[in-house]
Amino acid sequence: MTVSHILLLSLGTFSVLSIAVRVSINTHASLPGVVHGWNTSISSAYERVKAANKFGVHVSMDEGLWTKNALTPYVGKTLRMTGIKIQQRNAFNTVIETAVNNGEVLWTLVEGERGIIDKWVEHINGGYTGTAHIAGWVSSTTFIENDVKSVFGQSFGTDDWGIVTVTDSTASSLTFQYQSYKKGRFIMEWTLQDYIDLR
Repeated sequence: MTVSHILLLSLGTFSVLSIAVRVSINTHASLPGVVHGWNTSISSAYERVKAANKFGVHVSMDEGLWTKNALTPYVGKTLRMTGIKIQQRNAFNTVIETAVNNGEVLWTLVEGERGIIDKWVEHINGGYTGTAHIAGWVSSTTFIENDVKSVFGQSFGTDDWGIVTVTDSTASSLTFQYQSYKKGRFIMEWTLQDYIDLR
């Protein structure tokens, strides 16, 4: 806050009349690692721009989207995938479909600095199977992600890039439209579970 003070001399004593002429409040400082809307800790600038071009979108430079978006109510919580509708089938999403229909697929949105999502951690039937990071927000409901899958401790599908749009949400559920380089295109339905602390 900027305040102008006018000092008035009256009867040999000083009195101060404060007049507020301008209020300037910075509602949020720059987020560490976020440059021009991109999470620069994810891969390279070339790969990030390549992903945006592939999906025909532009990442927003509005840093406020990192702290207020469609996923904000779910930060620090765990979701179970309860439905999947494949629109562009391949071997990868067929495996995902089998896991959803015959097991338990959980994603935990781990809370990071200043309440934003640090990462998504995936477990299938109790075993760790992958981690995803948001690379940039296109809008409050759409983001570009980068993920790595793991089976029996071995990573595969490294640097798969995807785009996610939240098409519906309630207090306890989310619906995503998803597309990636390697996993095809499908719709995912998620239901809120008890939180699992993975930090």
